[in-house]
Amino acid sequence: MINSYTKDEIIGWLIKKFETTPQIQTREISSAYNIPDKFVRMFLKQLHNLQMLNYSEMGMGYVLLHPAMELYDFHSKGGFTVQDELLKKNIEKLYLEIENLKPHFSEKAELFANLSTIGATIFSALKFLH
Repeated sequence: MINSYTKDEIIGWLIKKFETTPQIQTREISSAYNIPDKFVRMFLKQLHNLQMLNYSEMGMGYVLLHPAMELYDFHSKGGFTVQDELLKKNIEKLYLEIENLKPHFSEKAELFANLSTIGATIFSALKFLH
C-alpha cells in the first residue's frame, strides 16, 4: 500500500511532470518510490475516481494523464497528509468530548463507558495512519 505522505510526494512529482508531458511511464513512479507498479496504477485510478485527473492506459507501461484543477488545489492544501491529520484531530476531539460528558450523565454511565471504549479504540488505531 501507499501511505499518505508518499501519495502526496507522487502528486508533486506528477505536477512537475505535467509541465512537459501528460504521458507517464508508471515504472518511473514505481522505481522512484519503491512501490509495485500495480499499486501505482491503483493510486492513479484513485485520483481519477476522485476527479483529480483523467486516466487512460496506453499500453507498454504508459498511461495518459490529464490533471484537473482539483489535483493542484488538493496538493496546495496539503493533500492526503492533511486529510489524515484532520481525521485524527476530529477523532481526538470526539474522544475528549465523550470523556468530558461522562461525569455529567451518571445515569447513562454504561452508554458512555461503551462510547468511551469505542473512542479509545479508534484513538489508539490512529497511530496506524502513518
